[in-house]
Amino acid sequence: MEGELEKATVIHLREVSSTNDEVLRLRGSVPLPFFVRADVQRAGRGRMGREWISDLGGLWMSGLLERRHPRDNYKMMLGGALAVARVVEREASIRPEVHFPNDVMVGGKKLAGILVEERDGLLIVGVGLNVNQAEPPLPTATTLRLITGRTYAMDVMADRLAAEILRMHSLPFGEVFALWKGNLATLGRYVVLSMANGRTLRGRLLDITEDMLLLMEGGVSVPAEHVLNVRRL
Repeated sequence: MEGELEKATVIHLREVSSTNDEVLRLRGSVPLPFFVRADVQRAGRGRMGREWISDLGGLWMSGLLERRHPRDNYKMMLGGALAVARVVEREASIRPEVHFPNDVMVGGKKLAGILVEERDGLLIVGVGLNVNQAEPPLPTATTLRLITGRTYAMDVMADRLAAEILRMHSLPFGEVFALWKGNLATLGRYVVLSMANGRTLRGRLLDITEDMLLLMEGGVSVPAEHVLNVRRL
């Protein structure tokens, strides 16, 4: 995992509808892999199509990568969260928690989220990281500025995050999965699962398999695609 990080191409734009959409618009004109970051997104989105508030001060960035293996979408969903956590720990000297599947949390509040999409054999890895905002975008969120009391150079953060994402992309699925699982804050804990159908499930999260099944106490197994998030009780 250690060693010199690959230098990534990061295109900086002032305002876009969505950085995920923007990397698709630029494909074919910029060599892969590349990233787009924007100061503001007008139509940022998270998992399950939910709105992602993307005002000035956050790091809103998407990368366009080759999809080399059928499991690359899951690998980068997990690896994206690990990449954010590593950069935050290095740059801000705090250790965030990774919550299933790819939320990055500090003090029980959301610092970052990842959205991975697939288009025409390519992977889009979108990251929303709250950095320099003086106020959180939501009551359930936080920012690096609020946590540490200082602001950060966005170009530096973007370059280092892009390089970490490329590092994760270069690793086999099993290695990324093991790293993610080792950083997961909810494994072995009593949790509440918020399901895509609006229901909740409470119990102890015993394990998560490489096939992305959540194994709960009592013999219940839940496919990851049915779960919005997992929170400790």
